[in-house]
Amino acid sequence: MRQVFKYILVLFLVLSCNNNSIEKPKKPKNLINKNKMVDIIYDMSIFTAAKGINKKLIENNGIFPENYIFSKHNVDSLQFAKSSEYYAYRLDVYEDIYNEVKLKLDERKLYFDSIFSAEADQKRLESELKRTKRDSLKNAKLLEKETKPIPKIKRNLVKELNSSVNLFDESEIVDGEYVDNVGIIREAAGWGRTGYIKVIPGISYTISGIKGRHGLAFYTDENATAILDTFNGSVSLPFTITAPENAEYCVFNLYSPADLVYTNVQFKIGD
Repeated sequence: MRQVFKYILVLFLVLSCNNNSIEKPKKPKNLINKNKMVDIIYDMSIFTAAKGINKKLIENNGIFPENYIFSKHNVDSLQFAKSSEYYAYRLDVYEDIYNEVKLKLDERKLYFDSIFSAEADQKRLESELKRTKRDSLKNAKLLEKETKPIPKIKRNLVKELNSSVNLFDESEIVDGEYVDNVGIIREAAGWGRTGYIKVIPGISYTISGIKGRHGLAFYTDENATAILDTFNGSVSLPFTITAPENAEYCVFNLYSPADLVYTNVQFKIGD
């Protein structure tokens, strides 16, 4: 994640250490402000390190990471180069840029570290569940007779045995379609959504990871029959949602032409 950042740092230091007789560059008319420079350099670092970029999709759409980043921030390569040169001769300002980008990268690293730690805990729990699964199945009939209501027992058993399983299958991604704000699945180039993920009414599910587009809805079948008022447009991840009555499937958006990045997407039972 830090390779692009280190490269830019070395470039700035080389420029700043040139012969003192060289006149310092004047402030460009379209100088990129400090905050935007932080965002651009940060995005370059993320694009370099991201594991979940759909590279084939990017290439098919004629999109290159550097051009995409410049377009996202409404700048061009020459403007970025001149702004970089200007800041390279003003190391006090560049140091601020460096520190802010480093802080953002460190925060992102802490986020992923917490995810990896949680996954390790889930693997340990899964191992324990496998050891106890045989006894649980032997006692299932006895529990059904002694505990009411029976549907709730079955539902809790499903939750216990599957809370660590990621129900999102990357191989079922549908390119060229998205879920709109009323749950209708529409066609649109450059967009992408999940396949139909099987759910259980009344069970809570949590979405985590990083994805370029928000938007989720529940369906009664695989013919895109949306359940009214189930669309959820939450942007922040992770978030938890409960499958409504009559829900059989869930579909959510992953990316769009404006944001093609998605990585470590998880859709699991529980909160």
